[in-house]
Amino acid sequence: MKEAKPNQRNKKLPVMVFIHGGAFVALSANEYQPYILMNEDIVLIVIQYRLGIFGFLSTEDSVMPGNMGLKDQQLALKWVKENIESFGGDSNSITIFGESAGGASVHYQVLSPGSKGLFNRAIIQSGTALCPWASNKNHRKFAIETGQEFNCSIDFGTEKYRECMQNVNPYYLTIAASQTKVWGLSYYYVLPRVDGEFIDEAPEILMRKGKYNKVDIIQGITRDEGGLDFYFDYLEPNRKEKFNNNFEYYGPISLFLQNEENSVELARQVYQHYLHREDVNLSDDDWKEIMDINSDRLFRVAHDTVANFFAKDQNIKFYTYQFDHLANVSLATILPGSARRDVIAHSDDLKYFFYGGGVLKTKLESENDLKMGKIFLNLWINFAKTGNPTPPDSDFKWHTTTSNSFRYLSLTTSPVMKEDSFQKVKCKIIFFLIHYNIHYRIIC
Repeated sequence: MKEAKPNQRNKKLPVMVFIHGGAFVALSANEYQPYILMNEDIVLIVIQYRLGIFGFLSTEDSVMPGNMGLKDQQLALKWVKENIESFGGDSNSITIFGESAGGASVHYQVLSPGSKGLFNRAIIQSGTALCPWASNKNHRKFAIETGQEFNCSIDFGTEKYRECMQNVNPYYLTIAASQTKVWGLSYYYVLPRVDGEFIDEAPEILMRKGKYNKVDIIQGITRDEGGLDFYFDYLEPNRKEKFNNNFEYYGPISLFLQNEENSVELARQVYQHYLHREDVNLSDDDWKEIMDINSDRLFRVAHDTVANFFAKDQNIKFYTYQFDHLANVSLATILPGSARRDVIAHSDDLKYFFYGGGVLKTKLESENDLKMGKIFLNLWINFAKTGNPTPPDSDFKWHTTTSNSFRYLSLTTSPVMKEDSFQKVKCKIIFFLIHYNIHYRIIC
């Protein structure tokens, strides 16, 4: 970053800090090209943070409490708060935003007492701290098993274990951690955790108690978040065969239910409910139902739960949206053959800010996509500048979402407010989680 010239310092610019996604294990700040946002009167920062085993390995004690990646983010925010005015930014107008694991990271920063006062607004895109892929409780078990591969035993104390692991070639640590991925987003162990420091209680408890940083928030999802699964199908063509041949193993794992009591039966009930039949063997004809399962389980249920809590808070302004614009080029439309789908998948909104970021690098070319990009960008920029996402010259108004009026903005080239897009999910939550996390059942 270049320090602002003296004659530029009179006008302080609003600051936007982006936290990238990648399931807490992949991608980097360098993959998010800033050129679109650089045309705006803002200071943009895209931060790096430790990922995977380097960012989240924990022995569940004070020696290796975990959450190093989230603490990296927090440290970056502290640096921005203390130094950004030297670069022309307004330290009293900082908006953090992120997508997928970046969205969950933004939510974690909202929940962390250590982040209080470091930012003024937050935008949570396609991911929250309540998503099943955004946390884990089995860190010590993973640490022990991984250490055994390198003759690093925890039996002689955590400090000795840490010293031993620090001497292992980082490449081999990465390989060991990657072996925990068996299905889609299922990285089970190297994830955030409740450590008693960065975050002192489970996210759902903090949300229920209202114990979080009181900042204005935008939160939303894409229409077909679960369309991301088509990408994994393309990368691993035999996934359905593996699923059908061993439902007892892959059924629960595909829904992040593998550690729950009666996990196989619970997973079977979920698939039967969405497939509308007893047989849970999957075929290509089930693509819409599979997408709905993944959308609801991985994103929508958590989004809806968090949104309901924020909507009840009268101390903040809260806005919700659903991205409903089908782009000319998207993650699912570039796939060949039968894998191609006309859906608005997870991460399809990134092209309007970063040419697709680390997932799908593409420029806006069609007239409709360019129009959508201008609308989308103006909403985010105006929110960062004023706290009100609706630009003054707009022919529509983005109203706040409250418990009395659960409205959301349908983001298309003609944005419009709609009522309660998540009602269809609410009637399924009980079905998903009858023996699972009870906090999801509150809103049913």
